Amino acid sequence: MDTCKLDECGKPVHCKGLCPMHYQRQRLTGTTNPRPRLTDSERFWANTRREGNCIVWIGGRHPLGYGYFGAQGIRYRAHRWAWEEAKGPIPDGAVIHHMCSNKPCVNVEHLECTSQAANVAEALEVRKVHKGNLEMLGCASSLYVSTLPELVPTPPREETTYGEAR
Repeated sequence: MDTCKLDECGKPVHCKGLCPMHYQRQRLTGTTNPRPRLTDSERFWANTRREGNCIVWIGGRHPLGYGYFGAQGIRYRAHRWAWEEAKGPIPDGAVIHHMCSNKPCVNVEHLECTSQAANVAEALEVRKVHKGNLEMLGCASSLYVSTLPELVPTPPREETTYGEAR
């Protein structure tokens, strides 16, 4: 039985003196050499695009909008990986806050390392979330939420009757 013409392969020939893997590689890329592997950093930045001042993650995303990235067998939130790549490890108990309020943004100039309490307080301050929603979603412990100021109630919406012509 003939074997692949590449010295170190030893697999049975499929076509033109090559095993199936090397034949497909030759057919698709023009060479039997494997593609060079990208570094984690190269793979990360290949999954981004510039939108205005933000650098937006276009890879996989969590339903809440945060990007996800896998490196060395670990799944990271993309903004946290970008922070650690640029500025080093995130201290225990700290969170990475998006100053631009754009969850898929991985521009380290738009990120800051802060405490969970400060992050929740800022979210309430700019009315991105309601205090009750934080407790319901489990995004903040009752310790943080109980120390935050109450929101000024928003006026009720105008009553709308559906199906009536105006």
